Amino acid sequence: MAKNVVSKKLRRSMTPLQMEMIGIGGSIGVGLFMCSTSTIRWTGPSVVLAYLFNIVAKVN
Repeated sequence: MAKNVVSKKLRRSMTPLQMEMIGIGGSIGVGLFMCSTSTIRWTGPSVVLAYLFNIVAKVN
């Protein structure tokens, strides 16, 4: 009993739009990280707890 095996190769390429979106996402992520560090500095460790509660709420 021979099975027909279809092999598909993964194409490793990215379009310029995909690369641009990765760059924009990285820039936004860095901006959010920098804003959150200044917020943590101003308000203290309570912001870290608020972030953790938010993560738990989003996951569940």
